[in-house]
Amino acid sequence: MAGTSDPANGAAANADTLIIAGILGRGGDIDKAARSGLIDAKALKGKRESCVITVNEYEGKTAVIVAGSDLLGAEYGLFRLSELSGVSPWHFWGDVTPKKRGAVEIPREALNYRSGEPAIKLRGFFMNDEWPSLGGWVHATFGGFNEKFYEKVFDLLLRLRGNFLWPAMWSSVFSEEGEAYPTASAELANELGITMGTSHHEPLFRAGEEFSFLMSDSNDKGYGKDWSYYSNPRGLREFWSDSVKRNRDYKSLITVGMRGERDSKILGENATLADNIELLKRTITDQKKILRENGLENAPKVLALYKEVEDYYYGDERAKGLEGWRELDDIMLLLSDDNYGNTRTLPTDESRKRKAGFGLYYHFDYHGGPISYEWVNSTPITKAWEQLTAAYEFGVRELWVANVGDLCPCELPLDYFLNLAFDYDRWSGINKTKEFLENWVNTQFGGYADKSTLSSIAEALDGYTRLNGDRRPEAVNEETFALFEEDEAARELARCDELISLTERAEKGVSPERADAFYGLVGFPALASANLRKIMIISSLQKYLHKNRVAEANILCDELERLTARDEELCRRYNEEMAGGKWIHMMSSKHAAFKNWNDEGSAFPKPKRLTLPETGESLVFVSGIKKPLEAGEEITLSPLFSTEKKNVRAAVMNTGSKAPSPPAVKSSEDWLEVKRTSGLCGEVFEISVNWKALKESAEGYVEIAFSKGKTVRINLSARIADTKKVPKGYYLETSGAVSMRADGYV
Repeated sequence: MAGTSDPANGAAANADTLIIAGILGRGGDIDKAARSGLIDAKALKGKRESCVITVNEYEGKTAVIVAGSDLLGAEYGLFRLSELSGVSPWHFWGDVTPKKRGAVEIPREALNYRSGEPAIKLRGFFMNDEWPSLGGWVHATFGGFNEKFYEKVFDLLLRLRGNFLWPAMWSSVFSEEGEAYPTASAELANELGITMGTSHHEPLFRAGEEFSFLMSDSNDKGYGKDWSYYSNPRGLREFWSDSVKRNRDYKSLITVGMRGERDSKILGENATLADNIELLKRTITDQKKILRENGLENAPKVLALYKEVEDYYYGDERAKGLEGWRELDDIMLLLSDDNYGNTRTLPTDESRKRKAGFGLYYHFDYHGGPISYEWVNSTPITKAWEQLTAAYEFGVRELWVANVGDLCPCELPLDYFLNLAFDYDRWSGINKTKEFLENWVNTQFGGYADKSTLSSIAEALDGYTRLNGDRRPEAVNEETFALFEEDEAARELARCDELISLTERAEKGVSPERADAFYGLVGFPALASANLRKIMIISSLQKYLHKNRVAEANILCDELERLTARDEELCRRYNEEMAGGKWIHMMSSKHAAFKNWNDEGSAFPKPKRLTLPETGESLVFVSGIKKPLEAGEEITLSPLFSTEKKNVRAAVMNTGSKAPSPPAVKSSEDWLEVKRTSGLCGEVFEISVNWKALKESAEGYVEIAFSKGKTVRINLSARIADTKKVPKGYYLETSGAVSMRADGYV
């Protein structure tokens, strides 16, 4: 990267167009080009992670000159050339395999490029909660979390113009598990210019499980036996001193502070807030001393204000917290969301003046209470935009790090997260997420699908993340959606069916060369998310019908068995077929109806079948009404309003195993229309008002007649609302509620 072309391999010397890449100020061809005025050196001097790409004549040949202000700037420039050549950042992780070609043609205007400094100084992600899925795949593919694995991670990170990583840590030690030699992964990161860190509860370069591997049986020897600075300060000082010596020469952001093992508190529940604050102060003071003794006094440091540490920072009326403590002046404060993508606190005007600044820890994956979500992406990028732009505008600009769990399938939100962090001005505008999504889809599938299919892919991605964003998959159970109020369950089922149809239609429009990429990035998460939601809603409906002892309860048993088998098949295809079995074990996380904060007790519904008599009675189930109507009964429904144009459904079911003769249905009024329609089970009739045929409010009924001469009557009234006097932009109440879009507020 010194900026000198290497003709030894013959490629540069024989090519019609040279590619010259390097760092300004390191000598060689880059500095020579700068002296000749072929690149704008002023655009790079003193800049961070910036690059300039120009096309000029150089020593008799056309040359694409890639000049970086530093190592990362030069790398980003080269990866821009790669992307312009048709290589997606997701070429490995998303199976977006580049097209083989004999020559690459790039428009000259696309090659003339200048990048400014990244908006956020440190931009990266946290590979966390990695078992059983990512961990199983890594061990099957690479033999462990070694440099071969991290080479793939670093390639993605740099192509997304990130520069920071918290490595996987549930069972591995990043700086000790290289295959060639223990620190091979750490050295690779350093060579590439990547800043490594350790997560919010891993101080001074130590991995979360490292102490459990090295602890002794007594606090009087070795590193001691207690992970507690209260009972084992000597052992922990030695433990941290050794890790600082091991990693001090690598580019790092050093985590300080201390939390309990596996995301818990250090002191017991009987300890006061003041006790915890004083212990944390003592811990940080001694950690800074260790760094000072090893020449790292001025090294960048971070304290994560995560979970209970946030309480220690702010204190209360009885115990002064760490806020304002001078020992933190040179330590970045890492704020956190609430684990579900909502920022908890942002800097005040006064606190923004602090020299070390603020960072943000954001979650696209979470393992913890009240409920975990680790399976597929469940955060719409529109929500991420709302929260992240607020953080930026409030001065959180030193570090953005996102918990992405297994990474797959969090590809889309991670890509957006890092693009926003790098080029904030481009992607921070209102509704820019739509443009980003369309660009992202085109990067992965452009040239392998027509315009209509690309639009469907974007719609499917947006649709499934909104579905999961409304209620994360693990948190959906049989009681989540109401069967009767506002037809919520029925509307949600229709939403799922529409998403499945859209996704399957898009899949058919994608060329075979992108089939694996489509399934991994779009098809699996969309189809599996919708399928899981259908399972939970239909299970709820099946239990209700079972309670009413109608034959359709058994039909839904069959449907639930089919959908559960479908879930298994979707996961099997991802693990065993997609990309020839490349992703074995990657979709192994439990995801059905969590009963605890974790997956303990997670299980698919096990419906019960009915034993029915051959003949039975007909029942009419009316939308929004909990108790079914028996023959001879009637019901008066709430009025239907012209402003909402809501329809009513009536499903006829039977308590016997032998289907009776179809019922006869009639309407009392011409404006009250009835038609047979498809439904999940039973004979379904849709009742609607023809508002064009109705001049004023009116009443009518629909009558359903059975073979024995008995009927069920449904009385309805239609109310025409006079909206002529309602000012533009106002929202009307219907059914006792007013609903408006977020962008409809004036």
